[in-house]
Amino acid sequence: MVLLLYIKKYKLSITKHFLSLFYLSLLLWSCGGQSEQTNQTDTTQNIPKTEDTVTQAVSKTLTSDTMNTNEQPQNSSTTTQKTCENEGDTLTIKGVKTVCLDHLRGPIDKLLTALQKGDSLKVVCFGNSITNGYKVGSFGTVANPYPYVLERLLKKKYPNAGLKVVKEGHNGWRSDQGAKNLDQLVLVKKPDFVTLMFGINDAYAGWTTTFFQQQMERIITQLKAQNIEVIVLGFTPFTTPYNEKAITYLPVLKNLAQKHNCGFVNLHKTLLERIQKDKLDLDKVFPDEVHFGDEYYALIAEEIFGVMMAK
Repeated sequence: MVLLLYIKKYKLSITKHFLSLFYLSLLLWSCGGQSEQTNQTDTTQNIPKTEDTVTQAVSKTLTSDTMNTNEQPQNSSTTTQKTCENEGDTLTIKGVKTVCLDHLRGPIDKLLTALQKGDSLKVVCFGNSITNGYKVGSFGTVANPYPYVLERLLKKKYPNAGLKVVKEGHNGWRSDQGAKNLDQLVLVKKPDFVTLMFGINDAYAGWTTTFFQQQMERIITQLKAQNIEVIVLGFTPFTTPYNEKAITYLPVLKNLAQKHNCGFVNLHKTLLERIQKDKLDLDKVFPDEVHFGDEYYALIAEEIFGVMMAK
């Protein structure tokens, strides 16, 4: 009798343990399923949206439409402009904004005609530290600033011409400083042609487009009054936030060139296209974000020469 009671008690104990294990397993499975669902939900929430908001931020020409606060977000494929569709369009190349502006030949063709004839010519390249060939990390200049390279390229193409290219670049100079010192630095040299490159330091100074236009026009009109042919260079690109201010000057330069029958080279855009085409590292091209690395100053001359040779 005692034995039977013991067996029954033992079976009951086993049954209770079995049921306990069963309910415990069921509970663990249920919690595990909920945990898995929660993890899946969190992961889904962390998946980035397909819209590229950085691409949408590519600059457009400021109009009342683009400033409309009710404007709905658009797909990046419709807002990213990869090519120039219209004169004055803004686009981004390698993360740097530029402006679509066609070149103006005018005096460029006059220069080439004179070189083909073998004439003796003097060209003065007037501008800022880029023209000077500022050497990053020092107070000196590079061995081959763009005016010297341009002279070599033109002499190689026209060996019979008596060409002299003079570098007149000054670190940190703005357009107003160029206008103030034009007489003693440029006119005194009696050049036949002058290239102008100002704008970067003007942007850092915060000059308005109106003030910049006034100073550049002072320079151009004084040169034209002396029968000097002028080629306006769209300043070189750079990678600091001031580039966005500077590019507002580019249409000003183009308009002045048209008004006064000057040449115009949109160097800002052509250099960015060259950098992209050659897959160059922006950090190496612009070690301090503004000036060129020693070996890259030649790119400026090569692009100017390329525009000159394109008919």
